[in-house]
Amino acid sequence: MRIKYMSRRSLISALLIMLSFSCNTNKGIDDLSEKEAISILKERHDLYFICKKNEEGYVYDLRIRDDKRLKRFPKEILAFKQLVDLDLSGNAIEEIPEWVSEIDSLKYLILRDNPIKEIPHYISTFKELRVLAIDRSEVTSIPKNIVDLPHLVTLYLGGCPPMEEFPSVLYQCLQLENLALPPLKRLPDDIGRFKNLEFLNTTLESFENLDKLQSLTRLYLKNSTASHFPKDFKGLPELNFLRINNCKNLEELPANLYVKYKDHGADIDAINCVKLKGLPDEFAKHRSFATIYLDSCLNFKHFPKGMNVGTISAKNVHWEKVPKGIFYSTCDDLWITNHRIKSIKGIGNMENLEFCVLSNGQIEEIPNDIVNCKKLKHLNLRGNKIKAFPAFMSKFIRENPNLKGVNLGGNPIDD
Repeated sequence: MRIKYMSRRSLISALLIMLSFSCNTNKGIDDLSEKEAISILKERHDLYFICKKNEEGYVYDLRIRDDKRLKRFPKEILAFKQLVDLDLSGNAIEEIPEWVSEIDSLKYLILRDNPIKEIPHYISTFKELRVLAIDRSEVTSIPKNIVDLPHLVTLYLGGCPPMEEFPSVLYQCLQLENLALPPLKRLPDDIGRFKNLEFLNTTLESFENLDKLQSLTRLYLKNSTASHFPKDFKGLPELNFLRINNCKNLEELPANLYVKYKDHGADIDAINCVKLKGLPDEFAKHRSFATIYLDSCLNFKHFPKGMNVGTISAKNVHWEKVPKGIFYSTCDDLWITNHRIKSIKGIGNMENLEFCVLSNGQIEEIPNDIVNCKKLKHLNLRGNKIKAFPAFMSKFIRENPNLKGVNLGGNPIDD
């Protein structure tokens, strides 16, 4: 009898909790206060839930990310009357419900990494929307009434299923500044109509017409299959960041890619461009660089002499020789790992070098010209074939208080 009594009492208690929760979540939703909505969402999604409030104490930024239990838009968000930024990335949401259009204050809608299948026609009700990110979803088309979003400047659909051709509806959205698209065969001949476009992210089979986007500052062409740029390529005068990683057929970059000198640092990410042979000498004349990534560029042999660059990263390269020109750059941070280089003679020309990693290779000795690297703070030659620690290095270490670490582990150095 005691067991039955306790069981019945527990059941009643559970039913009361469920009834209370049901009343809270279905209080006409319209009547739900922000505090109640926050409490419900926090309890339901725990660490996946974050929200921020504005100066008046209202929620303007709400994020529920990477919670695979979330399969629908939580209706509690209707309680946030001043919501500006909604981020539901990385969940299991399949559709955008029509009631979401009631949130007329929304400016940023981030839904990437969800199995959403379409952008609904009622997306046009978000008259203040500036950013729509549904990349890495299952969206295959763009609705025609996207043209009714006059403030839309960012549209991300990268990583979605390939499109046969550039979506023509976007010609009614020439205000776009940032655009990420699924893989395309090529850009259309009149792509130059996008005068405000600063960022483009797509995968291409041909690099034709890229130079018609003269306002580009960032260009991502990851996984593109094109082998070369057109011979009459006119350059991109505003370009600061170029990402061509995993373009496995690309052998060279156009000499006039940078046609206007800029002193601030640009970046090139050429990771896993296995056929890339080098960088044009003209790059040293037209631009200074912050970082150049050459990881897994197995056939890279030429680096512009005198290149103004901060960091050179070349990991897992299997190079047998240091590419011509690298030791004549202004580089202060050099990484070359998993290589087959036997000699690093000439490294003394790198007067700005501060951090140097040349590990896991075939280097046979420390050259005496390394003492010219007066700014050197860290030297890592681990895992090479160095058999002796030269006497001049002891003096070099004593006379250079900035040099805090020398790593020669894994070398067959005689005691």
